[in-house]
Amino acid sequence: MPQKKSNALTNEEARRTLSGLLSAFKYLEAAEPDITVEGFKALLVVALTSWGKDGVRLPDVTKISKVLDKSPSRASRLTGALSDPEGLALVEARSGLSGTRSESLIITDHGKALVSSFLEVLTGRQIQELPFQNFEGLQDAKNSAKNSNRKKEMYLKQSEYDKESLALKVGPKSDVMSDEVRDWCLDNLSAPPTMVPNADEVYVSFAKVSDAVYFKLHWCW
Repeated sequence: MPQKKSNALTNEEARRTLSGLLSAFKYLEAAEPDITVEGFKALLVVALTSWGKDGVRLPDVTKISKVLDKSPSRASRLTGALSDPEGLALVEARSGLSGTRSESLIITDHGKALVSSFLEVLTGRQIQELPFQNFEGLQDAKNSAKNSNRKKEMYLKQSEYDKESLALKVGPKSDVMSDEVRDWCLDNLSAPPTMVPNADEVYVSFAKVSDAVYFKLHWCW
């Protein structure tokens, strides 16, 4: 019987990873001395939630607030700093695109270059053009989805999150408990989350912080 391959990080891999992180953050500090760690995390939320040219919804301040567990006012200040055209200018905000009063966010060309260079320094590999959605491509993606009768994208609403227990309260229940969400969890998380219905919402408990963050990035708005 073949021996199961260990998934443990070797000491050399750990050293290289830490060295890469140090180099990447030194690059970030030199390239954008005014960006904070919080601000860079907010930029990464915008990057990850606008990934893919077929995306029909762009991130907003609420998305940053949910993923980073910040108050809406704090998330708004982070977004304001990132989108200041006379300052960082890493993100651009535009209203009236998502059907809500919130401003939709995209990464600017300057932001794309920063994220790409950060990844190159971190990995030591050349990065191809990253597939971020933009304002122009958004309408094309919506038209394409409509014309192809693609299944409507599912968006879950987060109402609570307990950092200690890694439990997320989210709804509506019918969507959270659907096969689509359950199958995605099996394919993408380290372990299937525990789901406990509560009225029209569900308490979803995760095995790892990274699982909770990934779930919120993908599903919660």
